[in-house]
Amino acid sequence: MKPVKEIEPDVSDEEYEDYLNDLFGEVYVCGTNYDSGRLLKEIDPVAFRCGKSDYESGLNVRYACAECDGEYDDLSEAEECCEEEEEEE
Repeated sequence: MKPVKEIEPDVSDEEYEDYLNDLFGEVYVCGTNYDSGRLLKEIDPVAFRCGKSDYESGLNVRYACAECDGEYDDLSEAEECCEEEEEEE
């Protein structure tokens, strides 16, 4: 087996805002429409950060081959990466 690196999910604020916008759409407040992600980030930044952290925790860890940095969803695929090249040499 080859050494494999775990890649933790890293979601930008913009990506999380887009996720919230897709999930909740626009919010109507006092006669004006706002994107839900932007509104939460501006009104309650602590709730935004906590929600983003929970969202990242729910995403799957990815794996990278230590030799070529190829990324995989499955650990065994990352471990098998580059093995064929070594066997051919």
